[in-house]
Amino acid sequence: MLKITAREQEILQATMDLVAERGLLGTTISQIAKRAKASPGIIYHYFESKDEIVHKLYAHLINSFGDALLANVESEQPWEDWLIQVWLNSYHYFVGHPKQAVFMEQYKNSAYHGRVDDPMYANTGFQTLIDVIERELQNGTIKPLPLPVMYQLTIGTAIGLAKLHIEGEATLDEQMLQDIAQSTIKTLKIAND
Repeated sequence: MLKITAREQEILQATMDLVAERGLLGTTISQIAKRAKASPGIIYHYFESKDEIVHKLYAHLINSFGDALLANVESEQPWEDWLIQVWLNSYHYFVGHPKQAVFMEQYKNSAYHGRVDDPMYANTGFQTLIDVIERELQNGTIKPLPLPVMYQLTIGTAIGLAKLHIEGEATLDEQMLQDIAQSTIKTLKIAND
């Protein structure tokens, strides 16, 4: 877990709020300083640049999301049920954290993404998810698709539907979410004839 001081947290929160309002490119150090009620000098005391703020915020949010993935997940559950719960956790996390959703989407679709190691793979929640997928690949129960494709077919779908909910374009009840989660997980499963 990342160690973040209270002042750094204020700066990161100000950055996330501004990105949600103005976009990643439209957010400046001076705006961050004003929103965090700090001078630019204070900002530069904690961070070398806007780039560092953006990367640290992304790492912080990935840790938060990764930890949320495993809520209510029982290790002894069958893998399909386990992944369905992870899918539901993903959806509910982003519906409950719309600013985080906006920031993470903008980060992933910007020049920032790919310039540093993705902290997603260092998070325990994501590592546990990868371990389950790799185990099921070895067991021959899921299709041998590239990991980013599996992510997009499952958690990516949950995040996409959460965005639709946030934007007011779709409201899904729990039963419908369960049905969608089951359908997305079935796309990974090797059919038993």
